[in-house]
Amino acid sequence: LGISLLLLSSDWWLPKVLPAVLRHWDVQVTSLERLDQGQWELLELEYAADGMVVRVDAMRVPSVWRYVRARWPAADVASLRVELRQLTVELCPAVATTPEPAAPDIVDQLNRVRLALSTYAAWLPALEIDQVLLRSEQGPVLTLHDLSLRDWQLALRLESPHVPAPMRVRADIHPE
Repeated sequence: LGISLLLLSSDWWLPKVLPAVLRHWDVQVTSLERLDQGQWELLELEYAADGMVVRVDAMRVPSVWRYVRARWPAADVASLRVELRQLTVELCPAVATTPEPAAPDIVDQLNRVRLALSTYAAWLPALEIDQVLLRSEQGPVLTLHDLSLRDWQLALRLESPHVPAPMRVRADIHPE
């Protein structure tokens, strides 16, 4: 009964508590509002640690109650979506205290991402991001437009000063 009551009332209390909880993990949120469509909108999120600053201007996520209703018992998480307008990642200069590590193995990294996603696939809603900006102290590194990840299908448009022309990317990233 206690858990049910918490879930049923989460639209009321969680928007008031979540910013304080996120601050515990160094995530700042300017505001969190409940929307009529069973969604929450988080405005001006920022995470500054681990050699980077990550900013999101606006993020819409399903409310806990809507997520639970979609997940149980019908298991229809595909109807849910997380939407971001602009995600900016600024890489901070690292202080060299140890020797430079070897270049990462891209295939190994992709396999790790696939494994992590496959572990939680049944719980992950679709993801749509209008624009992702990756910057270093030297300037823009990469820009992704219209990123979509749904049912293991990744689609995006990529631009970079390091690539001669914009590219459309479509990939099935299913682990099998």
